[in-house]
Amino acid sequence: MLAEGSSVTGAAGRLGMPMNTLSAWVVQARKRKGAFMPQADRDLAAKVRELEAENRRLRIERDILKKATAYFAKEQA
Repeated sequence: MLAEGSSVTGAAGRLGMPMNTLSAWVVQARKRKGAFMPQADRDLAAKVRELEAENRRLRIERDILKKATAYFAKEQA
């Protein structure tokens, strides 16, 4: 839309979406803040990143415990 030089009102009508939504996207695009992402999607993306970090931490802890268990089992044998 920005490249075509279309108006927000005309483009929103062609896309079948609210003009306010498209206008907000255009403002964000012009500010170069990236693609518009609804709050629910941002929350979900943040939660996914948080869970991935926790998953990495838990894998490291599990690997440490496996090595410790093997070490102490070998020591007692």
